[in-house]
Amino acid sequence: MYTYTLIGTPPCANSTASVTVTVNPTPNPGEAGVAPFCANSPADDLFNYLGGTPDAGGTWSPALASGTGVFDPAQDTAGVYTYTVSGTAPCTPQSTTVTVTINPIPNAGTDNSIVLCETSPAVDLFTQLGNSPETGGTWSPALATSPSQDRFIHSQPHTKSGRSRSRPFLCQLPGR
Repeated sequence: MYTYTLIGTPPCANSTASVTVTVNPTPNPGEAGVAPFCANSPADDLFNYLGGTPDAGGTWSPALASGTGVFDPAQDTAGVYTYTVSGTAPCTPQSTTVTVTINPIPNAGTDNSIVLCETSPAVDLFTQLGNSPETGGTWSPALATSPSQDRFIHSQPHTKSGRSRSRPFLCQLPGR
């Protein structure tokens, strides 16, 4: 409270008036964030992806399927979601955003086994995977390039001899 006083000229009394000042806090929506999900991720509250120390109790737009701030990649779409915290007058509402991405589930295919002879022709290991695998993965252990051919060599222990030496067999990879 602030008091204003005007000194009166005698015999007049002093005159006073006061002003009560209330300072409302500025709403804090936090800092913009990013929320990466996989297509099969569990639902999660977007509030967890805001930076800083955001005020609780804000609203999200567009509205999420949950009706709250919980994002479910099985029901909600990727995009920019705005978090708004209301202010107490004369403070205005403040907003920030969370950018949500939904990444596809990688598909390396399904396991398979093949039996080869040391003299078997080159085999494309990628075609041996089941369930329509995606391209762009890597093989482990690493496959080495054959110096004389555009094929890859994988060293496998030579089981017939019982020795620790390795014998290569050739595997043709896609695009080679």
